[in-house]
Amino acid sequence: MKENMLVNRRHPQPPHPSRQGPRTKTMKSITRKQLEATGRTLYIDNEVLASAEGGVSKGALEFFKIGKYESDDELEEEYASRNLVPATISDLIRFDKENREKLDEMAYVGTHWKNADGKWCFAAFSGWSGEHHVSVDRYGDGWGGGWWFAGVRKSALKTKNLATEKEKQEMLTKFQENGSLLEQ
Repeated sequence: MKENMLVNRRHPQPPHPSRQGPRTKTMKSITRKQLEATGRTLYIDNEVLASAEGGVSKGALEFFKIGKYESDDELEEEYASRNLVPATISDLIRFDKENREKLDEMAYVGTHWKNADGKWCFAAFSGWSGEHHVSVDRYGDGWGGGWWFAGVRKSALKTKNLATEKEKQEMLTKFQENGSLLEQ
């Protein structure tokens, strides 16, 4: 069953982490519809998806690979040591649309953030056996050595995030109640 593939430890498993910086002038949430448009098989926790910052970063994506197991806290230190912040899901969707072959070449690409409760969450774009997947979830296992990570230079992030924690919580509540952030 495809839903179980993410839990299957035969494949490197993604974890989660944090974002330090605004992306766009307004807080935009990522939608399931945007992920469906990638044509990838989705493994999505809707609550985690609602906690993710949307919007496309102003700077170019940079990718790095650590080559060993890392916890999310250690991964965040890796981002900081490179003067990067984790890419948004929107960044990865845009990159996938423009550079699918490059993502296929890397096979496992992830990003992470902390939700309002301080728990690490992740988005992972992966492919194996000719299939393409997007996972958005929350784990505590860390990242295997086969993962690439996407980030943006901190210097490229010069705008202000206008969404407060209260606004983010209201959006999450609305999403949980309606399954959408759009007015019904």
